[in-house]
Amino acid sequence: KYQMQCVEIYNESIRDLFNPIQTDLKLFEQKQQTLIEGANKESVCAADFKQKLQKCFKNRAVGVTNLNLQSSRSHLLLIISFNNTQLIFVDLAGSERLAKTNTQGAILNQGCSINSSLLVLGRVIEAIIKNNYIPFRDSKLTRLLSNSLGGSASSLLIVCVSSAKSNVDESTQSLRFGVRCGMIQNELKRQIQVGSGEVAVLKEQIQQLEMENQANKQEIVDLREINFELEEKYQKIKENSQQIIKELLQKAKQREESVMKAAKALIFNQMSVKEELCRMKEKARNICKSGIMFDETK
Repeated sequence: KYQMQCVEIYNESIRDLFNPIQTDLKLFEQKQQTLIEGANKESVCAADFKQKLQKCFKNRAVGVTNLNLQSSRSHLLLIISFNNTQLIFVDLAGSERLAKTNTQGAILNQGCSINSSLLVLGRVIEAIIKNNYIPFRDSKLTRLLSNSLGGSASSLLIVCVSSAKSNVDESTQSLRFGVRCGMIQNELKRQIQVGSGEVAVLKEQIQQLEMENQANKQEIVDLREINFELEEKYQKIKENSQQIIKELLQKAKQREESVMKAAKALIFNQMSVKEELCRMKEKARNICKSGIMFDETK
């Protein structure tokens, strides 16, 4: 069993070919994929695939032109999904020259819409080849093909041409389009699928890492608290040291002042003693001169 979707892009509007009542379906992005909102997903197997595909083909928009009585008036996309793989089969409506098709009214508008979307597809392919900005969002067709062109997708293109000489220009343009598509460089990447057992192991490892991370966070909190306490102690020691140094410097200054004061007093006393001694000697000499005997040794 696998899932199958089948839609057409008709006048730039998406219609579900399993349920044609559902028209103008919207596109949305999810996990780097462009998906169709509201499009039916049919579970199919090999036995009923052909029957369901024919049902979709019957619901496809066709019209009459000068070149084709059953001309496709839309681009058809068949999307098959199984496991992690997706196959997209696209039947592009051919580009039309209005002078040849001689269409009018609704058929003319359909042809203009077809040509417009094919023109955008051509610009997208050219941008992929030149590695420029890719305008995938310029049309619904290119949005749906955004995951199928380039990258890791594998693409196969079948170009339909006519052997009639009257269609040589159209055939040449189709072949040139095919050549440009062949210039797209793919970068195939191996997709690793993880089994349920491996998922359980990975979940257990993630849980273990989360626990270790939580423990590390708690350890960081504890270390920050310890660092804060040490910082406080350091600041207190620093303040106390500064106070002690200040007091020691003050005491040293006071001692220095005391020593200087004592030294000055001692010098003053010495000078006083010398002056007194000089006076006494002078007095003794005066006495001697007066005729009074004086023994200087006494």
